[in-house]
Amino acid sequence: MDKIVNSPPPDISVVMSVYNAEKYLREAIDSILQQSFREFEFIIVNDGSKDSSLSIIQSYNDPRIRLIDNEGNKGLIYSLNTAFENSNGTYIARMDADDISLPERLQKQYTFLESNSSIGVCSGYYTQFSATKEISYTAFTDHHEIASNLLFNSSIIHPSLMLRKAVVMQLPVLFDSGYKHAEDYELWSRLIFKCRFSAVPELILRYRLHAQQVTQKNHVEQMESADRVRRNLLIHAGFHFTEDELRVHCLLGNSRLLTAKSDVLILEQWFKKLIEQNKTLKWIDQAIFEKTIRKHWLDACGMTNLGLPVFFRYLGSELRDKKNESIAKLFVKCLVRQFQ
Repeated sequence: MDKIVNSPPPDISVVMSVYNAEKYLREAIDSILQQSFREFEFIIVNDGSKDSSLSIIQSYNDPRIRLIDNEGNKGLIYSLNTAFENSNGTYIARMDADDISLPERLQKQYTFLESNSSIGVCSGYYTQFSATKEISYTAFTDHHEIASNLLFNSSIIHPSLMLRKAVVMQLPVLFDSGYKHAEDYELWSRLIFKCRFSAVPELILRYRLHAQQVTQKNHVEQMESADRVRRNLLIHAGFHFTEDELRVHCLLGNSRLLTAKSDVLILEQWFKKLIEQNKTLKWIDQAIFEKTIRKHWLDACGMTNLGLPVFFRYLGSELRDKKNESIAKLFVKCLVRQFQ
Protein backbone atom coordinates (compact mmCIF):
# COMPACT_ATOMS: atom_id res chain seq x y z
CA MET A 1 0.00 0.00 0.00
CA ASP A 2 1.32 3.45 -0.88
CA LYS A 3 -0.64 6.47 0.33
CA ILE A 4 0.14 9.32 -2.03
CA VAL A 5 -1.32 12.79 -1.68
CA ASN A 6 -1.60 14.99 -4.80
CA SER A 7 0.38 18.00 -3.64
CA PRO A 8 3.61 19.84 -4.44
CA PRO A 9 6.81 17.84 -3.83
CA PRO A 10 7.79 17.93 -0.15
CA ASP A 11 10.97 19.58 1.07
CA ILE A 12 12.07 16.43 2.88
CA SER A 13 11.55 12.71 2.43
CA VAL A 14 12.04 10.83 5.69
CA VAL A 15 13.00 7.24 4.94
CA MET A 16 12.63 4.29 7.32
CA SER A 17 12.81 0.52 6.84
CA VAL A 18 10.91 -1.68 9.28
CA TYR A 19 11.37 -5.37 10.05
CA ASN A 20 9.84 -6.90 13.18
CA ALA A 21 10.21 -3.61 15.04
CA GLU A 22 6.96 -3.59 17.02
CA LYS A 23 8.68 -2.97 20.38
CA TYR A 24 9.96 0.53 19.55
CA LEU A 25 8.18 1.39 16.28
CA ARG A 26 5.40 3.63 17.55
CA GLU A 27 7.85 5.78 19.48
CA ALA A 28 10.02 6.17 16.36
CA ILE A 29 7.07 7.07 14.10
CA ASP A 30 5.66 9.54 16.63
CA SER A 31 9.01 11.30 16.88
CA ILE A 32 8.84 12.08 13.16
CA LEU A 33 5.17 13.00 12.96
CA GLN A 34 5.62 15.40 15.88
CA GLN A 35 8.46 17.34 14.24
CA SER A 36 8.20 21.13 14.29
CA PHE A 37 9.01 21.08 10.56
CA ARG A 38 5.84 19.91 8.80
CA GLU A 39 6.56 19.81 5.04
CA PHE A 40 7.77 16.25 4.61
CA GLU A 41 6.72 12.85 3.36
CA PHE A 42 7.40 9.83 5.54
CA ILE A 43 8.27 6.77 3.46
CA ILE A 44 8.02 3.64 5.60
CA VAL A 45 9.00 0.33 4.02
CA ASN A 46 7.59 -2.69 5.80
CA ASP A 47 10.06 -5.41 4.93
CA GLY A 48 7.93 -8.51 5.42
CA SER A 49 7.52 -8.12 9.18
CA LYS A 50 6.02 -11.12 10.96
CA ASP A 51 5.06 -9.24 14.11
CA SER A 52 2.56 -6.40 14.50
CA SER A 53 4.73 -3.78 12.76
CA LEU A 54 2.49 -3.51 9.68
CA SER A 55 -0.68 -3.02 11.72
CA ILE A 56 1.06 -0.37 13.82
CA ILE A 57 2.00 1.57 10.67
CA GLN A 58 -1.50 1.18 9.25
CA SER A 59 -3.05 2.50 12.46
CA TYR A 60 -1.82 6.01 11.60
CA ASN A 61 -4.06 8.31 9.60
CA ASP A 62 -1.51 10.91 8.54
CA PRO A 63 -1.35 11.85 4.83
CA ARG A 64 2.39 12.37 5.06
CA ILE A 65 2.95 8.65 5.56
CA ARG A 66 3.68 6.62 2.43
CA LEU A 67 3.69 2.91 3.19
CA ILE A 68 5.51 0.52 0.88
CA ASP A 69 4.82 -3.09 1.81
CA ASN A 70 7.45 -5.50 0.45
CA GLU A 71 6.36 -8.94 -0.72
CA GLY A 72 8.33 -10.87 1.86
CA ASN A 73 11.56 -9.97 3.58
CA LYS A 74 13.88 -8.35 1.01
CA GLY A 75 16.48 -7.01 3.44
CA LEU A 76 17.55 -3.56 4.57
CA ILE A 77 19.59 -2.71 1.47
CA TYR A 78 16.74 -3.48 -0.93
CA SER A 79 14.28 -1.57 1.27
CA LEU A 80 16.44 1.54 1.57
CA ASN A 81 17.13 1.61 -2.16
CA THR A 82 13.39 1.30 -2.82
CA ALA A 83 12.63 4.14 -0.45
CA PHE A 84 15.33 6.42 -1.87
CA GLU A 85 14.19 5.75 -5.43
CA ASN A 86 10.57 6.54 -4.53
CA SER A 87 11.37 9.71 -2.60
CA ASN A 88 10.20 13.11 -3.86
CA GLY A 89 11.90 15.47 -1.43
CA THR A 90 14.76 17.84 -2.06
CA TYR A 91 16.42 16.24 0.94
CA ILE A 92 16.34 12.67 2.26
CA ALA A 93 16.44 12.15 6.02
CA ARG A 94 17.23 8.71 7.41
CA MET A 95 15.43 7.25 10.36
CA ASP A 96 15.51 3.83 12.04
CA ALA A 97 12.56 2.06 13.58
CA ASP A 98 14.10 1.91 17.04
CA ASP A 99 15.44 5.46 17.39
CA ILE A 100 13.94 8.80 18.39
CA SER A 101 14.33 12.05 16.47
CA LEU A 102 14.16 15.13 18.66
CA PRO A 103 11.34 17.59 17.78
CA GLU A 104 13.55 20.20 16.07
CA ARG A 105 15.71 17.69 14.15
CA LEU A 106 14.29 18.18 10.65
CA GLN A 107 14.06 21.96 11.00
CA LYS A 108 17.68 22.24 12.16
CA GLN A 109 19.08 20.08 9.37
CA TYR A 110 16.87 21.66 6.70
CA THR A 111 17.92 25.18 7.73
CA PHE A 112 21.57 24.13 7.79
CA LEU A 113 21.51 22.60 4.29
CA GLU A 114 19.51 25.50 2.85
CA SER A 115 22.19 27.86 4.19
CA ASN A 116 25.17 25.75 3.05
CA SER A 117 24.75 24.80 -0.60
CA SER A 118 28.17 23.10 -0.77
CA ILE A 119 27.18 20.53 1.87
CA GLY A 120 25.65 17.32 0.53
CA VAL A 121 25.50 15.21 3.70
CA CYS A 122 24.59 16.52 7.15
CA SER A 123 24.54 14.68 10.47
CA GLY A 124 24.30 16.05 14.01
CA TYR A 125 24.96 15.46 17.69
CA TYR A 126 23.22 12.49 19.33
CA THR A 127 22.85 10.45 22.48
CA GLN A 128 23.22 6.69 22.79
CA PHE A 129 20.75 5.25 25.24
CA SER A 130 19.71 1.90 26.65
CA ALA A 131 17.51 0.76 29.49
CA THR A 132 20.18 1.70 32.00
CA LYS A 133 22.12 4.71 30.71
CA GLU A 134 22.35 7.55 28.20
CA ILE A 135 25.56 9.15 26.89
CA SER A 136 25.83 12.26 24.71
CA TYR A 137 28.15 12.43 21.69
CA THR A 138 29.21 15.19 19.37
CA ALA A 139 29.73 14.70 15.63
CA PHE A 140 32.53 15.92 13.38
CA THR A 141 31.44 19.17 11.73
CA ASP A 142 34.49 19.77 9.51
CA HIS A 143 34.57 17.98 6.14
CA HIS A 144 38.27 17.21 6.43
CA GLU A 145 37.85 15.75 9.90
CA ILE A 146 35.05 13.53 8.62
CA ALA A 147 37.05 12.43 5.57
CA SER A 148 40.18 11.60 7.56
CA ASN A 149 38.24 9.61 10.17
CA LEU A 150 36.29 7.85 7.43
CA LEU A 151 39.54 6.09 6.49
CA PHE A 152 39.18 4.13 9.74
CA ASN A 153 35.44 3.71 10.30
CA SER A 154 32.09 5.16 9.39
CA SER A 155 32.31 7.77 12.18
CA ILE A 156 28.73 8.80 11.26
CA ILE A 157 25.49 7.62 12.88
CA HIS A 158 23.40 6.59 9.86
CA PRO A 159 19.92 7.50 11.22
CA SER A 160 21.15 11.02 12.04
CA LEU A 161 21.76 11.90 8.38
CA MET A 162 20.02 14.23 5.99
CA LEU A 163 21.29 14.06 2.40
CA ARG A 164 20.85 16.26 -0.62
CA LYS A 165 18.90 14.00 -3.01
CA ALA A 166 20.39 15.55 -6.17
CA VAL A 167 23.85 14.43 -5.01
CA VAL A 168 23.11 10.90 -3.82
CA MET A 169 20.95 9.98 -6.82
CA GLN A 170 23.85 10.75 -9.19
CA LEU A 171 25.53 7.55 -8.05
CA PRO A 172 25.07 4.50 -10.31
CA VAL A 173 24.55 2.36 -7.18
CA LEU A 174 22.96 3.50 -3.94
CA PHE A 175 23.31 1.05 -1.05
CA ASP A 176 25.47 -1.81 -2.39
CA SER A 177 24.32 -5.35 -1.58
CA GLY A 178 27.93 -6.51 -1.76
CA TYR A 179 28.67 -4.76 1.55
CA LYS A 180 26.07 -6.27 3.85
CA HIS A 181 25.93 -4.71 7.34
CA ALA A 182 28.37 -1.99 6.26
CA GLU A 183 26.32 -0.67 3.34
CA ASP A 184 26.05 2.79 4.92
CA TYR A 185 29.82 3.06 5.43
CA GLU A 186 30.36 1.96 1.82
CA LEU A 187 27.97 4.61 0.51
CA TRP A 188 29.65 7.38 2.53
CA SER A 189 33.03 6.19 1.19
CA ARG A 190 31.82 7.05 -2.33
CA LEU A 191 29.85 10.18 -1.48
CA ILE A 192 32.88 11.73 0.26
CA PHE A 193 34.38 12.22 -3.23
CA LYS A 194 31.16 13.79 -4.59
CA CYS A 195 30.26 16.39 -1.98
CA ARG A 196 31.18 17.93 1.35
CA PHE A 197 30.06 16.46 4.67
CA SER A 198 29.21 18.36 7.83
CA ALA A 199 26.97 18.25 10.90
CA VAL A 200 24.57 20.45 12.80
CA PRO A 201 26.39 21.19 16.09
CA GLU A 202 23.27 20.46 18.10
CA LEU A 203 21.57 17.41 19.58
CA ILE A 204 19.08 15.95 17.08
CA LEU A 205 18.75 12.20 17.73
CA ARG A 206 18.49 9.57 20.45
CA TYR A 207 20.14 6.38 19.19
CA ARG A 208 18.88 3.27 20.95
CA LEU A 209 21.19 0.40 21.92
CA HIS A 210 19.66 -3.06 22.31
CA ALA A 211 20.52 -6.72 21.71
CA GLN A 212 18.39 -7.10 18.57
CA GLN A 213 20.32 -4.52 16.52
CA VAL A 214 21.95 -5.65 13.27
CA THR A 215 25.32 -4.40 14.52
CA GLN A 216 25.01 -6.60 17.59
CA LYS A 217 23.96 -9.77 15.73
CA ASN A 218 26.17 -9.63 12.64
CA HIS A 219 29.41 -8.21 13.96
CA VAL A 220 31.84 -10.50 12.11
CA GLU A 221 30.24 -10.02 8.69
CA GLN A 222 30.05 -6.29 9.33
CA MET A 223 33.78 -6.13 10.07
CA GLU A 224 34.64 -8.07 6.90
CA SER A 225 32.52 -5.71 4.77
CA ALA A 226 34.01 -2.67 6.50
CA ASP A 227 37.54 -3.92 5.81
CA ARG A 228 36.77 -3.98 2.09
CA VAL A 229 35.42 -0.44 2.34
CA ARG A 230 38.65 0.71 3.98
CA ARG A 231 40.71 -0.88 1.23
CA ASN A 232 38.64 0.74 -1.52
CA LEU A 233 38.61 4.12 0.18
CA LEU A 234 42.38 4.21 0.64
CA ILE A 235 42.87 3.24 -3.00
CA HIS A 236 40.36 5.80 -4.28
CA ALA A 237 42.01 8.54 -2.21
CA GLY A 238 45.36 7.61 -3.76
CA PHE A 239 47.15 6.06 -0.77
CA HIS A 240 49.53 3.12 -1.28
CA PHE A 241 49.86 0.35 1.27
CA THR A 242 51.14 -3.17 1.84
CA GLU A 243 48.80 -5.96 2.92
CA ASP A 244 50.37 -5.89 6.40
CA GLU A 245 49.74 -2.16 6.65
CA LEU A 246 46.14 -2.62 5.60
CA ARG A 247 45.72 -5.47 8.08
CA VAL A 248 46.79 -3.41 11.11
CA HIS A 249 44.84 -0.41 9.79
CA CYS A 250 41.71 -2.58 9.77
CA LEU A 251 42.45 -3.98 13.23
CA LEU A 252 42.37 -0.45 14.57
CA GLY A 253 39.32 0.48 12.50
CA ASN A 254 37.44 -2.48 14.02
CA SER A 255 38.62 -1.56 17.55
CA ARG A 256 40.55 -4.82 17.86
CA LEU A 257 43.42 -5.26 20.31
CA LEU A 258 46.93 -5.21 18.89
CA THR A 259 48.46 -8.34 20.42
CA ALA A 260 51.86 -8.42 18.68
CA LYS A 261 54.67 -5.92 19.16
CA SER A 262 55.43 -6.20 15.44
CA ASP A 263 51.93 -4.94 14.64
CA VAL A 264 52.45 -1.85 16.80
CA LEU A 265 55.65 -1.13 14.89
CA ILE A 266 53.96 -1.70 11.52
CA LEU A 267 51.12 0.63 12.50
CA GLU A 268 53.51 3.37 13.60
CA GLN A 269 55.38 3.25 10.30
CA TRP A 270 52.10 3.09 8.37
CA PHE A 271 50.85 6.23 10.09
CA LYS A 272 54.06 8.06 9.20
CA LYS A 273 53.63 6.86 5.62
CA LEU A 274 50.03 8.12 5.51
CA ILE A 275 51.10 11.56 6.68
CA GLU A 276 53.84 11.77 4.05
CA GLN A 277 51.58 10.55 1.24
CA ASN A 278 48.88 13.09 2.04
CA LYS A 279 51.43 15.90 1.68
CA THR A 280 51.57 14.98 -2.00
CA LEU A 281 47.96 13.89 -2.48
CA LYS A 282 46.51 16.90 -0.62
CA TRP A 283 43.27 14.94 -0.27
CA ILE A 284 42.75 16.19 3.28
CA ASP A 285 43.94 19.39 4.93
CA GLN A 286 47.38 18.41 6.22
CA ALA A 287 47.06 19.88 9.72
CA ILE A 288 43.71 18.18 10.29
CA PHE A 289 44.98 14.92 8.82
CA GLU A 290 48.03 14.85 11.07
CA LYS A 291 45.89 15.61 14.12
CA THR A 292 43.58 12.72 13.20
CA ILE A 293 46.44 10.27 12.65
CA ARG A 294 48.10 11.26 15.93
CA LYS A 295 44.81 10.73 17.76
CA HIS A 296 44.43 7.26 16.23
CA TRP A 297 48.03 6.46 17.18
CA LEU A 298 47.23 7.39 20.80
CA ASP A 299 44.10 5.22 20.67
CA ALA A 300 46.05 2.32 19.13
CA CYS A 301 48.65 2.40 21.90
CA GLY A 302 45.83 2.04 24.40
CA MET A 303 44.34 -0.87 22.41
CA THR A 304 47.03 -3.46 23.17
CA ASN A 305 47.68 -6.11 25.78
CA LEU A 306 51.44 -5.54 25.53
CA GLY A 307 51.70 -3.39 28.61
CA LEU A 308 54.09 -0.60 29.52
CA PRO A 309 56.57 -1.17 26.66
CA VAL A 310 53.92 0.27 24.33
CA PHE A 311 53.36 3.17 26.69
CA PHE A 312 57.06 4.05 26.56
CA ARG A 313 57.04 3.51 22.79
CA TYR A 314 54.34 6.17 22.56
CA LEU A 315 56.28 8.58 24.76
CA GLY A 316 59.26 8.41 22.39
CA SER A 317 57.28 8.41 19.14
CA GLU A 318 57.41 11.34 16.73
CA LEU A 319 53.66 10.76 16.26
CA ARG A 320 53.01 11.77 19.86
CA ASP A 321 50.56 14.66 20.08
CA LYS A 322 51.37 16.49 23.29
CA LYS A 323 48.53 18.98 22.76
CA ASN A 324 45.76 16.40 22.61
CA GLU A 325 46.72 13.52 24.84
CA SER A 326 45.98 12.06 28.25
CA ILE A 327 49.17 10.38 29.39
CA ALA A 328 47.65 9.23 32.68
CA LYS A 329 44.74 7.57 30.90
CA LEU A 330 47.06 5.84 28.42
CA PHE A 331 49.29 4.61 31.26
CA VAL A 332 46.31 3.06 33.05
CA LYS A 333 45.03 1.42 29.84
CA CYS A 334 48.42 -0.12 29.07
CA LEU A 335 48.81 -1.35 32.64
CA VAL A 336 45.34 -2.80 33.03
CA ARG A 337 45.09 -4.47 29.61
CA GLN A 338 48.44 -6.19 30.15
CA PHE A 339 46.74 -8.42 32.70
CA GLN A 340 43.39 -8.95 30.96
